[in-house]
Amino acid sequence: MCGIFAIFGIKGNYIEKRKIMVKHLKRLLHRGPEYTGIAHFETSPNNHTFLCHERLAIVAPQFGEQPQWSTQKTFCTVVNGEIYNHIELYKEMKGYENIDKRADCEVVCNMFEYYGDVKRICNMLSGKWSCIVYDVVKNRFWVMRDHIGIIPCYLGRGKNGEVYVSNELKAIHDVSRNLEILLPGINNFINFTNFKIN
Repeated sequence: MCGIFAIFGIKGNYIEKRKIMVKHLKRLLHRGPEYTGIAHFETSPNNHTFLCHERLAIVAPQFGEQPQWSTQKTFCTVVNGEIYNHIELYKEMKGYENIDKRADCEVVCNMFEYYGDVKRICNMLSGKWSCIVYDVVKNRFWVMRDHIGIIPCYLGRGKNGEVYVSNELKAIHDVSRNLEILLPGINNFINFTNFKIN
């Protein structure tokens, strides 16, 4: 399965922080031989967020590179897993019916744009997945997993308060304090709204 990795709110020079991101992302290369994707956001001067993805293409190999963007470019996601009911979900979203449906995971960012309710979205998704969603406009993010917990997801805070997330522990174990695994289920998503950096 694919590798997902994110750093939220890491402070300092962009070049130096990108090197840190690349170092940890390389630990997930074995999970995604087809494609490496990186999205960078400077949320304030010298305050950076990275969403990263190592892709193992199973569904629609010629489509679905990640990170993925919602149609209005307000949400960015990286997903590991497979969304089984993505075609049915698009049919329920007025104005999204004609979107290319070959990439199953892309539905997640569009659902955030359409519904905006993380509990509702988690309850609607069928499949095996772990996911990181970033709200570009409001500088907030969510981390969530499938209901059974097939795909893992780990979180931790760095020494300066930055947040690290990955679906493989070895990508973040040495930079994170208070490591935790995100529990499965629709009520166990993590919501960082206007998260504060120490």
